[in-house]
Amino acid sequence: MVLISLDVMVPEHRLARVADRAVASTDLGLLFARYPGNETSASNLAMVLTVIIVN
Repeated sequence: MVLISLDVMVPEHRLARVADRAVASTDLGLLFARYPGNETSASNLAMVLTVIIVN
């Protein structure tokens, strides 16, 4: 089975990449403090925030 990196599949200036970089560079400490189960939950809060921004 060959795994293909999403970095190869998603063009550089797509909204998804821009939103991902914006969320990654933002201090989400208050958000994570509000939802302490973030690291163990099925949905990573940073990823959910990125999806909300893109949509």
